[in-house]
Amino acid sequence: MDTTEALEAATKASAAYLSKPGQRPPVSYLLEYQTATRFADPVWRVLWGGSVSSAEYTVSVDASTGKVVGHD
Repeated sequence: MDTTEALEAATKASAAYLSKPGQRPPVSYLLEYQTATRFADPVWRVLWGGSVSSAEYTVSVDASTGKVVGHD
């Protein structure tokens, strides 16, 4: 899965966030793979913002399956 597909999945899972009025920050991507985390496969983090710590909203998408595995 590439970033385009990750963004599509993240956008579908973010309807409540995206429907709020106002402008959104640019989208950033971070591909993570850490064996010590709750995710067994690599995960795309789709960020509305420049970094994990400053993002307004994030969605985690399993890079192998395309399934949304978390958001906040």
